[in-house]
Amino acid sequence: MNPYGCFFSWTNLIDRPGVAIRADSEDGGCTAQYLATPSMEELWRAAGPTGAITVTLDADLAVDLVALACWRRGLVLPADGLVRLQLDGTAPIDTGWQPSGVDADAGVWVCRLPAPTTMRTLRLGLDAGAAPYVQVSRLWLGLAAEPDWGFAPGAGFTWVDTGSSTRTPSGRIDDEAGVRYRRLRVSFDAASDRDAAMFQAGTLRAGKTRQFLFCREGSDASRQTILCHAADVPETVSSDVDANALSFDLSEDT
Repeated sequence: MNPYGCFFSWTNLIDRPGVAIRADSEDGGCTAQYLATPSMEELWRAAGPTGAITVTLDADLAVDLVALACWRRGLVLPADGLVRLQLDGTAPIDTGWQPSGVDADAGVWVCRLPAPTTMRTLRLGLDAGAAPYVQVSRLWLGLAAEPDWGFAPGAGFTWVDTGSSTRTPSGRIDDEAGVRYRRLRVSFDAASDRDAAMFQAGTLRAGKTRQFLFCREGSDASRQTILCHAADVPETVSSDVDANALSFDLSEDT
């Protein structure tokens, strides 16, 4: 495993017009359609601890990445909860029931397939065990774009707290709770021309206003993955004939 390896996914196929998303159970107004919105506060919730999501794409499309993101200020799928992924297509896939491994602080489940498969229908089964219900904010379905060369040493997640704490003239501390989110600054000091073209196409699509997925390679995919926005569109600087440099400032969607 490359300690500096990573991948991006710039396009969520769930967002395409004509995609149908259904759930076998919905609680109140928390419908499966919310899985197609970038807001983490808008979520699908089953009426109990188990549920299944079915997605039918508008065409046969290549996929090698499936991810779920939970709203961390709500009930997160437990690490010992179960997930089952089934895909039809050129290479049908059925993972069987597997522990989710979701980290409570990250709230993300990720499955990267060994190779792209062309598919039309996906089914995800979820079992939250002893929890009163299962809920998910965002479903991601797409292709992973992996750079030829890894990122530069020094990249790491930091936590940002939007809350505030101020001292009044009388000396009392006034606390105002906020939310916490992860931030990642990651640089590529020697990106190949192919990588530079990939980054340019992806960042031009995403800009500062569209969500994308980033994952650092590691043993704990849940903690290494964020659905995020870029603080700005990075500029690619050609450092020599064979290498390019650019940096990303990524902020997790909450």
